[in-house]
Amino acid sequence: MANEHIKELVKQLQDTLPRHSTISQEEQELLLALENDIEKLLANTDAASSFSTLQKAAIHFEESHPRFSAVLAELTQTLGNMGI
Repeated sequence: MANEHIKELVKQLQDTLPRHSTISQEEQELLLALENDIEKLLANTDAASSFSTLQKAAIHFEESHPRFSAVLAELTQTLGNMGI
């Protein structure tokens, strides 16, 4: 059930900040790293590093994309509640 919630949050992230929006190359790279790290978290590998990327992304996008950042914060909390 928790994995399904995480997958729904990832979908919300993708819907909130489409790839074609006006984001920098650095932000696009951060998003790609974020997606990869979420997959690692779901596979239970390298959780500490992946969790750090989530937190970093939430802070980075907080001002420029508040809705995206809010979904990241919810995702971070859900993973924390799972013990990751």
